[in-house]
Amino acid sequence: MNPTSKKNILVLAALGAAALAAASYGAYWWHTGRFMQTTDDAYVGGDISAISSKVSGYIQQLAVQDNMAVKKGDLLIRIDDRDYRAALAKAAGEVAAQQAALADIQATRQLQQATIAGSAASLLAATAATEKLANDNRRYNALAASSAISAQIRDNASADYRRAHAEQEKAKADKTVAERQLAVLDARHQQILAALAQAQANLEMARLNLSYTDIRAPFDGVIGNRRAWSGSFVSSGTQLLSLVPAHGLWIDANFKETSWRICVPASRRPSSPMCCRTIPLRGMSPAWRRRPAHASAFCRRRTRPGISLKSCSGCRSALRWKVTGQSLTSCARDCR
Repeated sequence: MNPTSKKNILVLAALGAAALAAASYGAYWWHTGRFMQTTDDAYVGGDISAISSKVSGYIQQLAVQDNMAVKKGDLLIRIDDRDYRAALAKAAGEVAAQQAALADIQATRQLQQATIAGSAASLLAATAATEKLANDNRRYNALAASSAISAQIRDNASADYRRAHAEQEKAKADKTVAERQLAVLDARHQQILAALAQAQANLEMARLNLSYTDIRAPFDGVIGNRRAWSGSFVSSGTQLLSLVPAHGLWIDANFKETSWRICVPASRRPSSPMCCRTIPLRGMSPAWRRRPAHASAFCRRRTRPGISLKSCSGCRSALRWKVTGQSLTSCARDCR
């Protein structure tokens, strides 16, 4: 084969390959490429939690730094707990004192019940003696009327009856006093129970306040926007840092009207948001929302730890993807 023929074959092969590549690209563009839309105006968002202090005090230990990944339950910040330990000990002492007072009032109440029982027995004895002397007094009066006994014997019997009757009345009064004293003890018992309940509530509050000195991560995530330093004083409610969740993130992508008009509900399609290291993410493109022209400020530059995105202009709509690891999961719709 001469060099000219060989050269012609190579040229024809190259042209055939180019034609095949062009046909393949044309088919791809017709079926897929013409439906794909791109944007360099997107940012990663999430439900960021502001971590605040429940109690006030000096920061004793700062266990995290910015952009540090943490697990649920990991220690973030420890506040000096000496004051709260002292408050816990004081509350425990108050509970112990009220428990001792409760035991004392219960013992006193039992003693008073025994006193009431003794008063009741004394009243029964006095009543029996009074009834006997009353009968004797009637008999002596009858005998004295018939001059069978002397007036002195009658007078002695009458005096004994009156004395017994007085002792009976005294026994009644003693029993009444004992019963009323029991009512007073019952009221005091209720007061001590209420004081004990309050002391126990104070003890539980002291325990909670002590537990609040250890600020822990409520979920897996990444630390950001740290405003806490070791040794600094923080008040209750002071925001110390932010926690970005490790899961449940999303991507908000802004498109022009000419782009989003071709978006229709469809099935799962590949999308390629460029995040940091240009990792292609698969997912379902989302529900979109329109914005008026005056909302263009929404397209200003936004940054997140590890994310670098460009700003845009002239945006009129936005699409949102939910992110799970390196996957995108659709909110509702897909761009096709």
